[in-house]
Amino acid sequence: MNPGTDASLTPMADAGHIHIEGLGELQAISAPGVDETCWRTSFSYRDSGREETSTAYIAAAGSAPPSDALVAFAIGVLKDIDAHLRSARDFLVEQIRQDPGAYGLDAPRDRRALDSIAQRQPFDSPEPTFYAPGEWQLRFASTTLPESPLGVVVEFRDDEPIAAENLHADN
Repeated sequence: MNPGTDASLTPMADAGHIHIEGLGELQAISAPGVDETCWRTSFSYRDSGREETSTAYIAAAGSAPPSDALVAFAIGVLKDIDAHLRSARDFLVEQIRQDPGAYGLDAPRDRRALDSIAQRQPFDSPEPTFYAPGEWQLRFASTTLPESPLGVVVEFRDDEPIAAENLHADN
């Protein structure tokens, strides 16, 4: 389940909200037919010198709250989110340079676009989702890439970006 792209997610009436020190208020959301709950919260980060707010998700089996270990991991990542954003953006630029076609670009024809992407790093509206301690992804819901209507995702193992994916409408 990718909570940032799934329009069928709805708040759970019976699970409601929980408060976790270091994360704040979490609201349970679920998708029909999926035995997993995502807990949604907001977080702050700095982007281009401005304070911004976005949404983070923590996955849990069934309707249970997330585990203490996963919560502790998420808190640690979110405390250092600005560094993770830089790391993810740099990783995406490198992935796009290696395989521009996967992101709707043609290397010879779009050389200026590639240079602009490297310079501006047009990846905005970050939404981290935590699956297990050490396993998480960072979705940039907004990008100017030509074939990325749902954004792009960088998968992490602990603090290290390990993969990137362009979210086409058919993913």
